[in-house]
Amino acid sequence: GKKDEHGKEDALVLDPKKDLKKITMHLLDMLPSKKVSGRGRDHALNLLNKNVPREDQRDHDNTRTLFVVDNGLKKILKIAGQIPDMPNCLPLTENTQLTASVLLNKLYDDLRCDPERDNFRQICEEYIQSKIDPQDMDKTLHAIQVVSGILQGP
Repeated sequence: GKKDEHGKEDALVLDPKKDLKKITMHLLDMLPSKKVSGRGRDHALNLLNKNVPREDQRDHDNTRTLFVVDNGLKKILKIAGQIPDMPNCLPLTENTQLTASVLLNKLYDDLRCDPERDNFRQICEEYIQSKIDPQDMDKTLHAIQVVSGILQGP
């Protein structure tokens, strides 16, 4: 009889790391979605700001930040680069872009070594270069806005 009950207990054990990754991916996917309101985007950014970078630098585990850099940095850059007057601008509040800039800076500050920082910079550079188009001023303005978003943080 006891063996059956023991199996049930094991089945209830959740993998918090896997669940956190799923939640983090959902939050990151919300950022560039046209269906998400400005306030919804702000809430997603705030949750990422609060839960991804390490609170204590003595804690050496920055895997959450590395996960976000690899899976969502371009999505955060897209938000930082929105131009409110453009017709294809995502819904924003007056806080959205600053919150995205703060997140970019917190993520960068949470990186622990040069290769991690180089990867972050490379993703940013590739994203910005992919947006610069002499034939399309709107895209180029987006790239310039991204740069100012990166520089705007604390």
